[in-house]
Amino acid sequence: MSINQILSILWRRLWLVLIGLVATVVGAAVVLAVVPPRYEAKATASIDTARADPVTGDSSASSARGLMGGLMALIESQRIATDVVRRLNLTSDPQLTQQYLASGASGQLGINEWIAQSINKNVDAKSMDGTNVIEIHYRSPSPIQAALVANTYLASFEDAVLDLKVSAAQQTAAWLEPQLEKMRADLEASRDKLTKFQRDTQLLAPGAGGDTDISPLLSTGTDLSSAKAQLLTLQSQLAAIDSGQGASTSLLDSPVLTSLKSSMASVASDLGRLRTELGANNPKVQALLATQKSLQEQMSVELGTIRRTASMRMKALQDQINTLQGNYSDQYGKMINVQAQRDQLASLQREVAFRQEQLDVASKNAASAKMQGQLSFSNITTLDNATPPTSPTFPKIPLVAGLALGAGLGLGVIFALIAEALDRRIRVVNDLNYSTDVPLLGVIAKVRRKAIRRSKDKGFSLSLPSAQR
Repeated sequence: MSINQILSILWRRLWLVLIGLVATVVGAAVVLAVVPPRYEAKATASIDTARADPVTGDSSASSARGLMGGLMALIESQRIATDVVRRLNLTSDPQLTQQYLASGASGQLGINEWIAQSINKNVDAKSMDGTNVIEIHYRSPSPIQAALVANTYLASFEDAVLDLKVSAAQQTAAWLEPQLEKMRADLEASRDKLTKFQRDTQLLAPGAGGDTDISPLLSTGTDLSSAKAQLLTLQSQLAAIDSGQGASTSLLDSPVLTSLKSSMASVASDLGRLRTELGANNPKVQALLATQKSLQEQMSVELGTIRRTASMRMKALQDQINTLQGNYSDQYGKMINVQAQRDQLASLQREVAFRQEQLDVASKNAASAKMQGQLSFSNITTLDNATPPTSPTFPKIPLVAGLALGAGLGLGVIFALIAEALDRRIRVVNDLNYSTDVPLLGVIAKVRRKAIRRSKDKGFSLSLPSAQR
């Protein structure tokens, strides 16, 4: 269907288009007359999320997004709505009372809760993107009531935020009070246990007297090592003497033995010289031999004395070693016991320090909670109170009028096209192409009456298609 056909249809059925337009405009006018206007008032507040807590010094800037979401949920909560009902004394409004009784909810909800739910449907909390500003919107048929309820919502919200913070702090302080008493009792018990242990063990501190206690053990260990070394030296020297290799041992350094060795060397030298000069049977040679034998006997006696002295010394050293080993074992055991006592003392002192630190932290938190429970301000600042709006947000007459005109024209066009589809007529030449397959022979032009009178003598004007002339 061409544009000319559509325009022809709309022109011929213009009355249907006008009916649709008029009906829509009348309907819009009725809606504007019947539906009560809705006014929306707005109150704004700023949330200082970066402000540090005046008591603890903590800042909630890191969780600003979650904080803003929680605050907006608080604004739209039943708690705030109920408080608004109480502040405005809405339960005494006869109209609201009648609506409550007519709703049939009197057996399920109290009038406070019912009115709170009703007004809560008209409140909307919004957060401006990129800012810490919260907007409270309230819709009402009365502009004055819209502003009044919006401002009351804002005031109730500010008080609720402070009350929640103060109540939480007071509950924390009340809970911490008995905990502090228990912590103090535990600290005193730990201190008493530490004092009793120090008195029983006579230890002052884990590291006190450490060098003094270990010095006897070290001295005994040194003496034991020295005695073992001396015993080993004597044993090796006696073994060397018995094997005839003890010429350089310290046991043979006695003056008597040294003198005998010197005499033996002198006699041996004289004996060798005289044997060469006088012969082996010379009386002088024989006398020197007798002297040499006597010296050898004396040396044997002296060596025996040295062996006995060394044996006695070895026995004394062995006894000393046994005694020192016993002392060392006893002192080592005592050191182990003392070290265990010191470890236990350190454990008790750590327990006392831990309980003291725990008590200090809890006391600080309790003091902080008590101070927070006495706060009289919050981090919420009122920016703008709501004022009665001068124009309604719904319905907006220009918008409704424009929509009514557009919808009316559209509805009229639809009516005209539907009527044409149900009662199809030939209006232009092209309509014949859709209604029949018969070839077009000609078109009788439409002329006015005056033109007909002028052309009576000329006859009718016949226009034939060029294809059939």
